[in-house]
Amino acid sequence: MKNLFLDTNILLDFLAQRHPFFTDAEKIFELADKGDVSLFGSSLSFSTIFYVLRKLQTQAQLFQTLTDLTQSMTITGVDEKVVVEALASDFKDLEDAIQYFSAASFGGVDAIVTRNPKDFPNPQIPVFTPSEILDLLQKS
Repeated sequence: MKNLFLDTNILLDFLAQRHPFFTDAEKIFELADKGDVSLFGSSLSFSTIFYVLRKLQTQAQLFQTLTDLTQSMTITGVDEKVVVEALASDFKDLEDAIQYFSAASFGGVDAIVTRNPKDFPNPQIPVFTPSEILDLLQKS
């Protein structure tokens, strides 16, 4: 499992240093920094991150944070096909559906990492929590 798609909650855990979740998110980013894994995330996450972090950082700081994030990961798109698939899916949460179909349409994603695997019903891409993916990567 080399190509990991990070759900918005994992990105926020890392960027906002949300405890107790930050530690595992940080380990995933450290693996990427060492070249052990490649990270992917949806373009949709950027607006959500901006909305949440705008209370914690100035606009200039936040734009730098988001710019730095683009250097750490590949951004997957959200287009008409992704939205149509998300709306037609059996996901209960539209944001999770968009995340999933953004990852699926990009191709090459080995796993989705989220704190809420149950929000991804019947996935064709394996879904793991941060601790599960870290355990799996450590064993391989």
